[in-house]
Formats: sequence, structure tokens, C-alpha cells
Amino acid sequence: MDTGNAQSDLPAIRLSAWQLCRAKQLIEAHLDEPLSIAWLARECSLSRCHFSCAFHGSTGVSPHQWLTRARLARARNLLLAGNSVAAVACACGFNDQAHFARVFSRWQGLAPSRWRSAQQLDG
Repeated sequence: MDTGNAQSDLPAIRLSAWQLCRAKQLIEAHLDEPLSIAWLARECSLSRCHFSCAFHGSTGVSPHQWLTRARLARARNLLLAGNSVAAVACACGFNDQAHFARVFSRWQGLAPSRWRSAQQLDG
């Protein structure tokens, strides 16, 4: 049966096990730094485009989304440990506190300081 969507008929492009492991390790090791998809791709011996497609095929999310999720996971831990919002923003690779607060609020539904307060009330 022709679905009319040739894209969905193609096999998913995936990273090899070593490439996926390497990409995840690099992201975790460099969360506090500016990371480019092109650099991650080179480290995995792929073009930027092929890396992005294969990363998505392997994880279900784009490299940028994975990076953002990893940064926010670290941010949540640092906030719960009592670090200032400004210190957390810097430690998680955000350019400034305002940008961090916008991204955090978009993903968590609350500003960082409010999220921390809510977690402390729940815990």
C-alpha cells in the first residue's frame, strides 16, 4: 500500500554504538561550554547533516534537544544543591541568566527559583 510518504518508507539512519556513546560522553563532559553540532559530528567522523539525522534516528530527539535536556538535568541538580541561578546558568553552558531562565521556564513550566521552591515544599 502506497502511503504517499516516501520519507517514512526509508529505513531510519542511526549512529553506530561507538558514535552514540561518544556523542553522549562529549555532551556530558562539555555541558558548561558552547557546543556545536558540527564539532560533535566531526568527533563521530560524520558530516553535520548525517550526524544530526542519525542522532535523531538513534535517540528520537535532535542533538540540540538532547543537549538542552542534559543541561537542564544538571541545572535541576545544581538548583536543588542551593546554587544561585546565575551560577547554575554559567555551570550549564547558558550565555546568561536571562537566557537560562527562559529555557528552564519553557521546559519546566516554572522559573528556576520558583521551581526550586516548589521542589523544597514537595520534599
